[in-house]
Amino acid sequence: GNVTVTNGDVRLGDSTVATGETNTLNVTGGVFDVSEQIIAGITANNEGIINVSGGLLQSGEEIYLGGNATGGADDGSSGTLNITGGRVLVNDGAFGANQNVEVGRDGEGFLTVDGAGAVLDIHTGNLVFGQTNTNSNNSRGTALFDNGATINIGDTFVDGADSDGNNNDFNINHGGADIVHTGAGTTVNVENNFNMQNTNAVAATNTSSTYEISESAVLNVGNDFFARNGADNTFSVVGGNTDVNIGNNFVAGQSTFDLVFDFAGSSDSIFDFNFDVGNNATVTGAEIFLVDTAGDLNTFTGDILLIDVGNNTNGTFANASEGQRFGDYQFTYNFQGTNSIGLIQAVPEPGAIALLGLFGIGLASRRRRRA
Repeated sequence: GNVTVTNGDVRLGDSTVATGETNTLNVTGGVFDVSEQIIAGITANNEGIINVSGGLLQSGEEIYLGGNATGGADDGSSGTLNITGGRVLVNDGAFGANQNVEVGRDGEGFLTVDGAGAVLDIHTGNLVFGQTNTNSNNSRGTALFDNGATINIGDTFVDGADSDGNNNDFNINHGGADIVHTGAGTTVNVENNFNMQNTNAVAATNTSSTYEISESAVLNVGNDFFARNGADNTFSVVGGNTDVNIGNNFVAGQSTFDLVFDFAGSSDSIFDFNFDVGNNATVTGAEIFLVDTAGDLNTFTGDILLIDVGNNTNGTFANASEGQRFGDYQFTYNFQGTNSIGLIQAVPEPGAIALLGLFGIGLASRRRRRA
């Protein structure tokens, strides 16, 4: 059957007393339609859990997971949304723009979209992680996208037309996030920009964020990818079968940003990591790492494209110069006569140890962790 909340919010884990209670909403079929907000986990020590395994859960306004304030009032709250089937639709356009899904808004938020039939559609808002404006709480977002799930941010992807005139983003904010995006056909579509974490201007307690894409997953960014100021951000591409498409610019000019290409599980047929930038790549100050290269890359013959740049590459990675040699390969910002970034086959040097040194040694120990 169907449930309609015609006036007001649905609030789970909301108590004026810090009781440590947990409230759960299960949607297995039909339509559960809420006219305004859905909030899971509002006050300290209280938890809200939403499980969607079929049907449609629709929110006219925002969905908040782990608090709905930003100044510390909801520190200690926890909110979870698990979508394993069916669809979650946020704002069908009736309430205007900027109706977000926020994961870890002053508290801790958890989002799972897992399964070929699992869909999260954000019609006219952003997907936001770690939203807070204080240094005294544990705001943070955690997400898993897996097994052919679909996440659409912006009406261009939700209903096929940009009818609202807004541009919608994927934002990792002050509290930070850890996101795993994996599985064949698992797709995240972002209408506008992908923004990795800003550090908190008042000394954030969570100073790192990670995003890992692997196993034939797809990330489509309509406009720009920004590695923002001050925080320790790591974006990892695992294996040669992933698909990262940035429609305009890739901007990673921060010294605290790491771009990782992980050869784990790659066969000797790898030649392109499918990391495509439509316009310019700016990499001044950032660092690049190649990991798990032993075996696969040592037996491979041929050039390997890391970042396919449609226009210009501006600057160089702080730890990789033009022509720098790593075993049988040389690093280049002029891959096959273009402005793309890659590895070209070189004449082996006597006694060379393939792809150790700059790119391999010490990576695991230097990975940045949340404080």
